[in-house]
Amino acid sequence: MPFDIPMNMMIPESLNFDPVFEPTKVKDKKYVINGSTGDYIGVVGDTFNCASHSDFFNGVHDTITENLGDAECEGMNMKWNVARQNAWAMLDMTLPNVTARIETDKHSTTIAQRIIALHGIDGSCSNQTFFGAIDFFCTNGMIRGEYDKVRRKNTSGFSLHSFIGELQRARTDFYTEAAKMQVWAETSTKYVDVKSLLDDMITSDRKAE
Repeated sequence: MPFDIPMNMMIPESLNFDPVFEPTKVKDKKYVINGSTGDYIGVVGDTFNCASHSDFFNGVHDTITENLGDAECEGMNMKWNVARQNAWAMLDMTLPNVTARIETDKHSTTIAQRIIALHGIDGSCSNQTFFGAIDFFCTNGMIRGEYDKVRRKNTSGFSLHSFIGELQRARTDFYTEAAKMQVWAETSTKYVDVKSLLDDMITSDRKAE
């Protein structure tokens, strides 16, 4: 995907709107409104403020491409998930050029760097970005794999300063973790009673089996 295309052209049209607020009849609450459609999509506290989806994801995308470079970002695979009447969104990015191959004498697999950004404008989540060798990510919060996490309050003045530093370290951490996995892959279990080991580690007989 060429990176000279403005990010807001890649954001789904349903997410490309400014949030608007309107007081409710409850003293300390206000409505969150889709500024493009006029739809009421949430109720938040009267002090709540947030960046738009486009501002947040533009910032994340620009930070990634500026700090990782064209070679690593070339061919980036982007997947979007939305919920709560477009008040919540997730951008899942996989970098096919940031990979490592883990091999044993009988099997090999390739792991890739993955970056997942979450954003909500209805108070459902703060700005969150996960990055690393993520195997599995579920929107209910379950994550498998090695990853780091950056979390920031959902304010209009979202700062990417910390995110930039974490992102720069993420590349090194990814290859370090891959090297550790390769050491594990090369470790022989010939003289290890794997069943007894699992029985000791896992309390459930069914899961151990």
